[in-house]
Amino acid sequence: MKYLIFKIWNKIKLFLWTYSQPLTKSPTNKNSSVSDLFVWRASKDIETFFELIDIPSLFLDYEHKNHVTLVVFDSNGNELLSDKIELIPNRRSKINISEIIKEKSMLVGSASNFGTFAIFHSIIPSVFNDTGSFISECGYVSYSYKNALNTYVHGNLEAIALLEDDSYELLCVPSFLQRKFNLQFELKDSALYELGLVNPTNKMQSVVCSYLSLENGRVVKRQEVDICPKGSFVFDISVQKGSSIKVVIKSKLVMARPLIFRKIDDNLDVIHG
Repeated sequence: MKYLIFKIWNKIKLFLWTYSQPLTKSPTNKNSSVSDLFVWRASKDIETFFELIDIPSLFLDYEHKNHVTLVVFDSNGNELLSDKIELIPNRRSKINISEIIKEKSMLVGSASNFGTFAIFHSIIPSVFNDTGSFISECGYVSYSYKNALNTYVHGNLEAIALLEDDSYELLCVPSFLQRKFNLQFELKDSALYELGLVNPTNKMQSVVCSYLSLENGRVVKRQEVDICPKGSFVFDISVQKGSSIKVVIKSKLVMARPLIFRKIDDNLDVIHG
């Protein structure tokens, strides 16, 4: 009897954490193009690039050029620019996102030094609709620090859709309850760490980022911010030599998984949390 009650209680708890709270949902329109919300950074030291593959050409035999639409948002989720980029079939292109932002920013007003961007393919091969799927861009974004070699990281999840009427649909649903995300990485090695977190939901998200010493469990730093839909924030902490820090992120995001930027001298590493 106790085992049955325990089993039922566990199912109830699981229901509270999963009901109508998928990690990501399908777009409402089957002819939508889907993309991750990637983090861009543009400063005198950091440039952002994207490795773009002409995905439709992998499924279609055609000679005309495909294009994608690059949409850039600032840290508050406001659209900074939308730019069409033509591609050569079956070729990979390296797009300098920072350069495009700097060139176009004079037309759209000043931009912050970080935000989000999305890549939407213009052609949707029939195989995607036939299989109940969507063309999605979650490829590789890379960052160059002080003109050094690029460091690469893959996309996180399908976060935003471009609908047929050119409006956007965010594909992540906020949690009913507050959740804790324990960063799966230990901050150490006398470095500056920056955590880039995106809000892929349609509601403002209050996020608390706590840094705890692994030596005594005390909170050494705490940052609390509100992140707008389609927006982002870059948390930061300097870790001294010999110290080890655990990061806990509290929010109503189903998965508050940040990008980790680790700076040691003139070197930059970027990984998923």
